[in-house]
Amino acid sequence: MNPFTTDHPLAAQTSWSDAREYQVRSVIFRTVALAVILTPLVLQRLYDYAVSDIGAEPNPFPQPWWALFWGCLIAFVLSVVGAFPVVVASRLISRRWRKWYAA
Repeated sequence: MNPFTTDHPLAAQTSWSDAREYQVRSVIFRTVALAVILTPLVLQRLYDYAVSDIGAEPNPFPQPWWALFWGCLIAFVLSVVGAFPVVVASRLISRRWRKWYAA
């Protein structure tokens, strides 16, 4: 510890990512992070679903960049919908776990 600092570590303001101080912000950030991780997997499943329904057309995606954009957007929204309950459940389970086994 530097003796010339004016703020003591125990009296300093908490970090913006502190899960106990900012619970809602922590849930939102963790949900978005998990959704970003899951988006490529959901996009692959959406692509497989779209290609399996197409059949024998010569050009299944006439505008591929728009299809990719909308596919990524839909995959991200579906990932957020799936990630939110996972994050909330993991926080509840970890809270119960600490309550039961940390004492």
